[in-house]
Amino acid sequence: MHIGGTQIQTPTGRLAPHETIELHELLNFKSLSLIKMKQAVGHIADPQLKQLYLQNIEMTEAQIVELLQLLQYRPVIG
Repeated sequence: MHIGGTQIQTPTGRLAPHETIELHELLNFKSLSLIKMKQAVGHIADPQLKQLYLQNIEMTEAQIVELLQLLQYRPVIG
């Protein structure tokens, strides 16, 4: 599997169940962090701090997209 230009190897070509759970937890954390940053950025007066928040928002959005792409490799149950 390829994520962000990086080749990721798994023995089965799928994520293990515990990896899928970890992925969901990480997505939840990143999503909640993104919501909080987007809510806070409008209240920040300092231009440098605001720029840091905006950059972090951009990076977090890109990371969420990458993590969502990994979900296609979750195990097939059933």
